[in-house]
Amino acid sequence: PPPRLALIHAMQPSIASSIPAFQQLWPEAELVHLMDDSLARDVGRTGLDESMSKRFQALGRYAHDAAGCDGILFTCSAFGSAIEAVQRELRTDSFPVLKPNEAMMAEAARLGLGEGGKRAAPIAVFSIFEPTLPSILRELQDIGGGNLDLRP
Repeated sequence: PPPRLALIHAMQPSIASSIPAFQQLWPEAELVHLMDDSLARDVGRTGLDESMSKRFQALGRYAHDAAGCDGILFTCSAFGSAIEAVQRELRTDSFPVLKPNEAMMAEAARLGLGEGGKRAAPIAVFSIFEPTLPSILRELQDIGGGNLDLRP
């Protein structure tokens, strides 16, 4: 059977953009779209607090336990530490739990460090959703071992 993937969304537009991407790049995947559009509003008020992590964990457990999914892709990068809580709880070698920007951030850190892991080039960091900026900066520094020259 084709893989059944949960795409967990915090904003309506991410559903519309994910459908053609999967149709083009992985058409055999069966998608299960889960959305809580109050997450994007609430993170602006509360930040990435414990209650936000619990909400993400509940969505992840639903995808894993009730919806019978084979993996999870979160489609909004604003929730780094909440997604990481889900990863710690559910991710295994046979059940991936992915952030939408993992590969991009790893590549940016690689370019920013250059040969030998030394700071090579500044990295400009942009976000169209301002509450995400601290999380993005922290994640990049974690990937780069704290050696990146980030320019928000």
